[in-house]
Amino acid sequence: MFAAGAVFVFRDFAQREIGQLVLGATLLAAAGSYFVAGGWIAFASAVAFVISETTDQIVFTITRRPLRDRILVSSAISVPIDSVVFLYLIDRLTPSALVVGVLAKMAASVAVWVWLLLRDNRKLALGA
Repeated sequence: MFAAGAVFVFRDFAQREIGQLVLGATLLAAAGSYFVAGGWIAFASAVAFVISETTDQIVFTITRRPLRDRILVSSAISVPIDSVVFLYLIDRLTPSALVVGVLAKMAASVAVWVWLLLRDNRKLALGA
């Protein structure tokens, strides 16, 4: 699940580099999940992915904060959406499954946020 959470962070970096073209990659990734998992699980994954990634992109785009904060805020909104939609569609939505899923996926976003914060603080210290 940590790797699944990293997808949200990678998408944010990709959007910063190529802008709205990342939507095409999002749709291709959603379609690709069908060939990897097949059946209903892939469908549920693709639906959750498209909804949450679209939400992530909107929040990332409209948030006028430093990159590290945009990554954290967009993930904090889109990751729970992804988990709720996916777990609901596969009929496994329970409080414990939701909490575990969200925490595991958010770990990647928090790790990148901390790394960027430390990097930015180091830059400030060196420039001061």
